[in-house]
Amino acid sequence: MATAMLLPQPKVPKFKGDPTEYGAFIMSFDARIVPHTSSSKDRLYYLEQQLEGEPKDLIAGCLYMDQEEGYTKARDLLSSEYGDPYKVSTVYVNQVLSWPQIKHDDCHGLKQFSHFLIKCFHAMKTMSHMTVLNHSVNLQAVALKLPVHLQNKWRDHVTREQLHSNRTVDFEDLVHFIEFASRSANEPVFGKEAISKSQVHWGSKQGKSLKKDGAKSSSFVTGVDSSNHKQDKYRSVSCYFCRVPHDIESCKQFGQKSLSERRTYLQEKKMCFGCFGFNHMVKGCMKKRSCKKCGKCHPTILHDENFRSASKNVDQKSSEACDSLVSPDQEKSVSSSCNNIDPVISDTVLQAILPVLIQQKGSDKLVKIYALLDNGSTGCFITEDLRQRLETTSTESSLKLRTMHRLHVVSTHVVEGLVVSDLSGDNSVMLPRTFTRDTGDT
Repeated sequence: MATAMLLPQPKVPKFKGDPTEYGAFIMSFDARIVPHTSSSKDRLYYLEQQLEGEPKDLIAGCLYMDQEEGYTKARDLLSSEYGDPYKVSTVYVNQVLSWPQIKHDDCHGLKQFSHFLIKCFHAMKTMSHMTVLNHSVNLQAVALKLPVHLQNKWRDHVTREQLHSNRTVDFEDLVHFIEFASRSANEPVFGKEAISKSQVHWGSKQGKSLKKDGAKSSSFVTGVDSSNHKQDKYRSVSCYFCRVPHDIESCKQFGQKSLSERRTYLQEKKMCFGCFGFNHMVKGCMKKRSCKKCGKCHPTILHDENFRSASKNVDQKSSEACDSLVSPDQEKSVSSSCNNIDPVISDTVLQAILPVLIQQKGSDKLVKIYALLDNGSTGCFITEDLRQRLETTSTESSLKLRTMHRLHVVSTHVVEGLVVSDLSGDNSVMLPRTFTRDTGDT
């Protein structure tokens, strides 16, 4: 008895009309309210107090009835409206089929989807109407919610089951598969987010070490940008912080954060401190915003009133060349800059070359190639031969190239929706708009 008195008192959640929550609400009401009330009048009163919105309006008339009859009628009305197995099953199925597609790097979204599917699987054991999720059409719809690399793994799993066990997979198999994929992606030590944070941590330490040692290097940057932003339908118009259609620099919620909290948010989301873009750092950013307060190259929302430059005369040497994409509708520009610093250790510049798998989204054509990675580049190019091997859909255009030797115009194809992954099919990355180049274009 003494131990029970020390435990926190469980609360009865208020019911707002979600059929999937009705069973838990009635169970808690019968466990916490009914045993401690002696009359139907008290139970009807507490029942009415625990309802909100539509359910509360549904039983409003029962308050004017005889207390015994009123309480019984109120329970019957709620059970008929929100406890019907067919209605509950329909809500579960509709929520599964309307779930948004999960992005390849959204580990948290994959975990939420897995938890909801597990909830549906347990509900299926008591509601026979939910067996429609075992139908092949619904299984296919659920699988399409997964990232491309998990769709490929699920297809391989289904094939193995058919060949080795000679059986057809069902909803339970898909739930267990997604649960395992979620646990793997969110593994606290070796998961994607854990490794990513570790790389940022060690990368920042390595960068500080190089600055202390005075190491020097050469960097080459190539960028692709558009002079007509209004016609660029692939550019996002939503704020990354609050998901409302406005620029993040105009976001009131983001502006209310302290300067250190804003910087921490950008660092966690791997966003550039110069333009709020992705996949590059502010050091190599070609689209830095101008501050409206001091006129320097940083966003106004990141302006630091207490900052004082240690040196007012900083010698910045850079050379920029512009490449433009000639099109009847809009002009594209390809800009290139090169910062040359005498190397200390070696005259050789090494670039990262990795073997990868590449395919166009929605296509089964998969090609193994070698990719040259340039951390300072915002442009993406493939050879014309690779485009033909992938049998991609593309748009013809022209590309004006300015190199150290000459200025000339070449034909190109603009390819959208290319996806690269490692040789095992994991760690997929969606490439931005990609241009084709012949191997002879220099």
